[in-house]
Amino acid sequence: MLSLPYRLPVFFELLVIFPFALAEPVDLPIIQEKGTRHIEVDGRGRYTETIERVSRIMNEFGANRLGRHTISHKSSQQTLKVVDARVTLPNGKVIPLAKDWIKYRRGGEDDRRSFGDEESTVIVFPHVVVGSRLYSKHVLHHFKAGTPGEFSYKLNLSPHMAFEDMQTTLRVPKSLKLLVNHRGYEGGVVHETARHVTYQFRVRQMQAHKHEENAVDFEDFAPFLIFTQAPDYLDIGRQYLRSSAPKVRITPEIRQMAQSLTKDAQSEEDKAKALYYWVSENIRYISTVVDDGGLVPRDAASIFSQRFGDCKDHVVVLEAMLRAVGIESTAALVNMGEAFDLPKGPAANSPLNHVINYIPSMDLYLDSTAQLLPFGRLDERLLDKPTVLVALNRLGHTPKMRATS
Repeated sequence: MLSLPYRLPVFFELLVIFPFALAEPVDLPIIQEKGTRHIEVDGRGRYTETIERVSRIMNEFGANRLGRHTISHKSSQQTLKVVDARVTLPNGKVIPLAKDWIKYRRGGEDDRRSFGDEESTVIVFPHVVVGSRLYSKHVLHHFKAGTPGEFSYKLNLSPHMAFEDMQTTLRVPKSLKLLVNHRGYEGGVVHETARHVTYQFRVRQMQAHKHEENAVDFEDFAPFLIFTQAPDYLDIGRQYLRSSAPKVRITPEIRQMAQSLTKDAQSEEDKAKALYYWVSENIRYISTVVDDGGLVPRDAASIFSQRFGDCKDHVVVLEAMLRAVGIESTAALVNMGEAFDLPKGPAANSPLNHVINYIPSMDLYLDSTAQLLPFGRLDERLLDKPTVLVALNRLGHTPKMRATS
């Protein structure tokens, strides 16, 4: 999968719950009473977040199961420091942060097919009862921009949680020429100097809704806030092309293999089919998202030699092999899930989370990571989706689901 270089920041670990439709209201075990996020960006796209949050325990389930705050960071790009935490009991008694409240979970291998450097810090609050308020403050320093020289930041607000008061403030140098896009948030520029501009946005969501199976992803309709330098999703594609194009290098070994596999092919389609099946069967799927590996693919020579890679790597090596026999293709950025929309205006990578090949001359999408699917077929999670065709600098669309005999 394509692992996004920025985080989808969350105030509470229950915020990211998957596909959803606006269903019946639900009584929550915990409410986000207050959340403040201050972001300070430098001229190279690096930034520091100072985040405070207050969660209120609403029932016994919340007291028994949700008396913690979880914070994640990528150790190759970020540092994390817990500054403060405390519990305020219903009677007003305050229990301040103690050293043994903070627990750590190392990142690394998570499913034997993915390797990353994400680590979790868990603040486990003591004496949690119904009515307790859990407060924490932490600082997350992003010492390396996700994309060199670029700044992109997106907040998604889950409809499955209630938020009484959420505030985001961002201060950025004017030299970065920041663009803003939002839905459901209120705010804008609150301060400006000769060198910096400060934005502030607020959102309030008092009604939470129940999760439903087989519904569209809430990214298609829920509130979001984007700070970015990309005016649209075509620019997201251009950013991706700048990092991926140099990786598509045809080595003598790649050329020899591609020509050998297609020597008896009678058409371009036969050539593409032979190469698709070879990559699908011989490049096993392993994702490595350490450092900038979540967005930048490895070079074709390494992938071909080591015989493994993730979706980005599959696209690179298949593109190189196709080009070696005279067939041009492009990477196509797409959502593999239940999001069907790319919002208009300034864009962040989300909801794009996967990349596949597209052959313009055949109007054909190929996903060689789907080992069990025949040539020309896509996983149903990729059907009827908008795509960003990076080398063509235009948007596309995957085929709709069709009846088969």
